[in-house]
Amino acid sequence: MEFSTRPVRNLVLVMVAALVSACAPKDEAPARKAIDQISAAIESAGPDATRYVPGHVAALERQVTNLKIRFYDGDYKAIVEEAPATLERAQALATTAAAKKAGIAKVLDAEWSKLATDVPATIASAEKYVDELITSKKPAPGMTHDMVASARTGIDGQKSLWEKATAAQAAGDLEQAVTLGTHIQRRLENL
Repeated sequence: MEFSTRPVRNLVLVMVAALVSACAPKDEAPARKAIDQISAAIESAGPDATRYVPGHVAALERQVTNLKIRFYDGDYKAIVEEAPATLERAQALATTAAAKKAGIAKVLDAEWSKLATDVPATIASAEKYVDELITSKKPAPGMTHDMVASARTGIDGQKSLWEKATAAQAAGDLEQAVTLGTHIQRRLENL
């Protein structure tokens, strides 16, 4: 009597296929959910995260991409094991960005306070000096009347920019205000 291994082999293959199909959906859903949660946490951090902690955002996005690749490779168990730590970092993204933003705002506020004192004083000093040169009718050594007139025009231009800087500060755009104020201060020093 001859024994055929074909039916046994077919039975084993059917059992393995049943086992694989029974395990995959069970592990697949939590893996997909974990990836979706991480992506949602990154997105909910908003534009401040991209602006203030772009390196963190990029690193998390690379991790999500790697998790998606592993998902398509069927490595669900590893995704489920790694996801909590990655999700925690993604959920902390908004807090990290807010802390960075607050630190920058503190520095900008200190810079603005100094500029708000220094720039008007520098403008007044430059105006006084140029006005004295204009009224004296004698140019200072090494200066012509055209140079003095040009300096006066330059001061007027910087006064106009200072008005824009103070308007930006009043509107809450401290970064723009400090940028303009620093530019004005340098230009006045060069005059």
